[in-house]
Amino acid sequence: MPLRFISVFLLLLTLGACGGGGSSSGDDSSGEFEVMIEKNQSWLAASCDKEKDNTTCENDIILELKYREKGSDSAFSSFNSGDVVWSPGETEEKYIELKEIPEENRFIKLVALKPCPEDNPECVVITGSLVTSKKTFSTTAKFVIKPTEDNLPPVANIDPSLITVDGIKIQGITDNTFTISGDKKIELNSSGSRDYDGETLQYYWDIPFGHNGNKTSPEIIITTPKLDIETLYDITLNITDKDGATTKETFELIVKPVIPTVDISSNTANGKSGDTIRLIGSNSKFTEGTITDHKWEQIDPQEPYIVPLIPKWDEETEGEKIPRGDIDITLPALSEADAEKGKDLKFKLTVTNNLGYSAYKEITIGIIPETANKAPIFSTENSGFEVDSSIIKNQTANEQTDVCIIAEATDPDTGMESFEFIWSAADENNEEGIFIKKT
Repeated sequence: MPLRFISVFLLLLTLGACGGGGSSSGDDSSGEFEVMIEKNQSWLAASCDKEKDNTTCENDIILELKYREKGSDSAFSSFNSGDVVWSPGETEEKYIELKEIPEENRFIKLVALKPCPEDNPECVVITGSLVTSKKTFSTTAKFVIKPTEDNLPPVANIDPSLITVDGIKIQGITDNTFTISGDKKIELNSSGSRDYDGETLQYYWDIPFGHNGNKTSPEIIITTPKLDIETLYDITLNITDKDGATTKETFELIVKPVIPTVDISSNTANGKSGDTIRLIGSNSKFTEGTITDHKWEQIDPQEPYIVPLIPKWDEETEGEKIPRGDIDITLPALSEADAEKGKDLKFKLTVTNNLGYSAYKEITIGIIPETANKAPIFSTENSGFEVDSSIIKNQTANEQTDVCIIAEATDPDTGMESFEFIWSAADENNEEGIFIKKT
């Protein structure tokens, strides 16, 4: 049952006359008030820790109802009379008891009976109401009933309903997972984090990508990275109370790509002067939109190695069309200084997407020097074969017997292994009876 205390004087007269009222105007011209419950802490202990040598136990607390005129900037003030109602919620009476303080109706004593359940530690809600002749003004206060006076860990809470992107509040987010494009400013808010012991909290945000802002405030603004592939990041909030108890909460941020993926290759890595080589950029892509431009450039072009770069996919270009993003180049002649060692040419492809973001990659193409043809080299792993000896030296075979000899070689000019092998008897004067068959 609510505890109700009624003064013998009318509240409206008392608020204007009593010295303890302290209202901003001292009259009741508006008849509108704001009330608050003053308390020195937000928790009670259901029992004392018997191992501690305490003479007192914080299992009760005195609450005071204060008031001020609505809209006033002045501090909330005490009053000495009025119609005041104190009441707990429907289920709180098994956790606490309200005890009146004689002749002090604005005060009430809150006594802890049993601890709140673990899944609802802040289980007690007390309502204080000021009743005037015109209307009732009420407020509430929450309390934690702990088993003992021991410290409880804080609760971290990243509130998804308070998320903003580029300053705009996002509606409809109900869990701790959010999908966003790269290069966006997102604000995360943890003002709902709390400590049941009423202590001041320390905040620290753990962000897996670069961030130069303040990581120690309840709110944080971060700029999502520019990516070319969808990536999942865990944003972790760590909070610590003054006793060192720490807890954390993680927010999953899925960042969509805004940068195109550049795929660059060629149909061959090297060629000789005059050869045509195709640089391939048509495999570049942007999964969240389209590629709008391919731009090929030669890096640090110098005479005589300036290569014309003509995009044959352009509709205005005559002749055979090739895939958009590819380009054919003709390797220039080597200078006298590079005639023996060859020359590397570097090219860059810049790709732009429909969002206006660009990315680039580079590729190197080598010009092979024109050198004299070199003879093939036999492999040293040939079985039963040496270059300077008879093929079947020191080996014998019965008459009418087939002998199989395998030879392998490489070409130092190209690295290829395709040759024409010519077999013959080593001793031209003793060919009778030997039949050589190429396979």
